[in-house]
Amino acid sequence: IARFSPKDVDLRSSKGKLKCENCIHFLVRKVDDLGVCEVVESPTGGIDEDAVCDFWTQEGSEFPLLK
Repeated sequence: IARFSPKDVDLRSSKGKLKCENCIHFLVRKVDDLGVCEVVESPTGGIDEDAVCDFWTQEGSEFPLLK
């Protein structure tokens, strides 16, 4: 499955309540506690739960950060 790069989706540190940790696309793998995303491919292997990108969404139909 092809995913976007962090640059493509403007992955950045979150300065508010919208964070990867409460996005529908984000999950933490129980086997190694690594944060992964269905949308973003991380070159380091993991996504910080305190980050956010333009495709952040809680329910999958509204994307408040997408411009």
